[in-house]
Amino acid sequence: TIHVPGEYSMEVFRKEVELYCSCPSHTTFLVTSFCRANLNQTGEDGHFSPIAGYHAETDQVLILDVARFKYAPYWVTVDALFDAMMAKDASIDRKRGWFVVQPIQ
Repeated sequence: TIHVPGEYSMEVFRKEVELYCSCPSHTTFLVTSFCRANLNQTGEDGHFSPIAGYHAETDQVLILDVARFKYAPYWVTVDALFDAMMAKDASIDRKRGWFVVQPIQ
């Protein structure tokens, strides 16, 4: 299921981040689609990367950027990432979002 900001709240997103980043099996991952410009990054407007961790004290997620040649893993606040997902993708005129990747059971 693709979760789109506006259809799902930031609190729902934060709860899923907490859930999947604490998954002991490490076989389930949360992937986000966001607007790079909203995070002060260069490159194509849309971007997909997995979330590798969550730090509750600072309310930040660790993004494992798939463009490793350009960006090392980095921390960003949940608020900032959620806002970056709110930006519409011009090619489909829809907001971005997040989804869960897991093995077939």
